[in-house]
Amino acid sequence: MQKLETIDTEGLIVIQVAQLEKEKKELNERLRIIAKRVDHVERAYRKEERPLLSQDYEEQQKSDREAFEVYQKAHREASLREHQENMVAKSRLARMKGDYEARKEVLISKKAAEFTKRKEVAHKRMEEEKAKRRTAIIKAREEERLRIEQEERTRRAKEEEERRIAAGEYIPMSFVGSEVF
Repeated sequence: MQKLETIDTEGLIVIQVAQLEKEKKELNERLRIIAKRVDHVERAYRKEERPLLSQDYEEQQKSDREAFEVYQKAHREASLREHQENMVAKSRLARMKGDYEARKEVLISKKAAEFTKRKEVAHKRMEEEKAKRRTAIIKAREEERLRIEQEERTRRAKEEEERRIAAGEYIPMSFVGSEVF
């Protein structure tokens, strides 16, 4: 080996790089050996666990089956209890059904009578309104007819007066029917 005083900085760098590469190789070798051991251990675990896995699977199936049976039994019991409660309620309600039907019929007949009464009142009111409307229309038409007749009489009288004036037979209308003649 060389003395440290005789080595320059480049030499030191080369020595350090060589040292690092050596450590890196040793580390890689150790990792390879450890990985090999882990692989062997893992394979050994798998070989030992294989029978345990099938046994665990069987135990899991058994516990699942037991849980399912417990659930089914509880479900059946709850359904049976609910059915019995429903049957008790049905028998209680069956005793009341006659009273219910009778009350229902009374209410329906009352409502029907009330509806018929209201319908008759509404129909009567509607007929009265129709009669009022007819009377109003007839009255309006009669008034219109009388107005037209009055206008027609006035027009004829005016034409007659104009004809007399034109013919020279003028007698003012104000004197017609008076006692002057």
